[in-house]
Amino acid sequence: MKAIKDPVKEKFAMNYLTYFTKDFEKHIELARKKIEPFSKKEISQWTYYFEVKGEEVNDFDCCDDEKCIKASKKDIRVQYGKGTHVKEVYYANDGDHERIEICTQCFKPLNEWLTWCESELDYLEQDPFTPQSLKDEGFLIHCILQSSPTHDYAISDYAKHQGGEALQRAFDSREMFFQRIGKLAEAVIKADFTLLNKI
Repeated sequence: MKAIKDPVKEKFAMNYLTYFTKDFEKHIELARKKIEPFSKKEISQWTYYFEVKGEEVNDFDCCDDEKCIKASKKDIRVQYGKGTHVKEVYYANDGDHERIEICTQCFKPLNEWLTWCESELDYLEQDPFTPQSLKDEGFLIHCILQSSPTHDYAISDYAKHQGGEALQRAFDSREMFFQRIGKLAEAVIKADFTLLNKI
């Protein structure tokens, strides 16, 4: 099944944005609805990160729960020394994301919408899709499906300008990428999750 609609000529130029075909969109939506019961997680509204002496400190990002913020600051002081001044910085979790980030303290997800999803898809494809693995990764799968089509393999200005083979290669790469998401959706649709309850 073809994933991406062909470009459409508009008033002054071609529209190369990524849109799913109707059949592919239905396929993705069917899989999203089927995996939804296994994807329920509370999402943090804010991500907190920290600075020491004006420099961002890595590996301590956390959710907006006060206990997690205090625990992260304590962990930073263990690493940087007692009495270290730790500045809290935070941002809303509604921006662009390349992967699902988690709180380093309670492991709550910090976001659920992906602008790009290739790294998350690569992670899922490391092991065969089984009903158990799909159920275990339900939240991540739901995030990929609800965010699609993502900006992965968007047609570059260079490919548009070059046209011909360069543009065709870009179309083919984008189609191949979204076929991978189609295979994930197909695995979800075919999975018999009722057997898991009997084990």
